[in-house]
Amino acid sequence: MWPLNADNTPNCGYYEYDNYNLFNLKVGVEKDRWRLTVYADNVTDARPIINQRSFDPFPVQTLVSPTPRTIGVSVDVRF
Repeated sequence: MWPLNADNTPNCGYYEYDNYNLFNLKVGVEKDRWRLTVYADNVTDARPIINQRSFDPFPVQTLVSPTPRTIGVSVDVRF
């Protein structure tokens, strides 16, 4: 059941979300002007719903979740 608005009508835009954890890793090596970094974001590929919208009276709903698992390499040089 939804909580109520100030006028005692149901607040259909209210949602409760489950707890979640995101796990990111980053490791790098630096030498002189160069830096090499390897990273992994959202290692467990968790996809909880962190936001959602309903567009009443239309049957349209948007759901937002974190970015899927991302693995990458970064190379930097200082001038």
